[in-house]
Amino acid sequence: MVFRPWLEGLGRFNLGGDMDEHTDNSSANAENNERTRESFSNILEEVSAIPEKISEMFQDIKEEVPPFKPKPSTWTEWFGGRLASRLLLFICFLAFSFLIAWWFTRPSLPEVQQILGPNAKPNEVLETFRGLLRDHFDQFRDLFQIIVLSGLVPLFTMLAGYAFGSKEKRERQNNEQKEEQEEQNDEQE
Repeated sequence: MVFRPWLEGLGRFNLGGDMDEHTDNSSANAENNERTRESFSNILEEVSAIPEKISEMFQDIKEEVPPFKPKPSTWTEWFGGRLASRLLLFICFLAFSFLIAWWFTRPSLPEVQQILGPNAKPNEVLETFRGLLRDHFDQFRDLFQIIVLSGLVPLFTMLAGYAFGSKEKRERQNNEQKEEQEEQNDEQE
């Protein structure tokens, strides 16, 4: 039995033979109970110290990591970032809306049986149902692809590329200017 050592450690049961037998050794039982209480209290102390250790660990990590809040350096970057984030939210909203609309407008088997009538064969109902599901999925996929994937996603990448690509270009130009100035200072010395 898996719990045998634990139950014997409590001193309440003697699992050596019959379950009805009870040990008469009260001093051994008292020692076992005392050891069990001590081990439980040690475990409870360790468990109660866990939240403090975790908060200390996260505090150390929090102190080591610098804050990440890049400020846009130009108006173009600021405006492009805001516009790109709003467009991304709109794309996510559209994707979620398409998914909900697709789910709630799917044809069901009872609707197909009602359309075909009560005298329809099960194979005909099943084939019609499969065809309707496939056509329904294809319509929504094509509409999603035209509106979101072919229209809005390229617009988002264009805005994000312009807004943040101009920053990289500006940084490269600044680095090149600094290098040229350093070379000129080295030549003058």
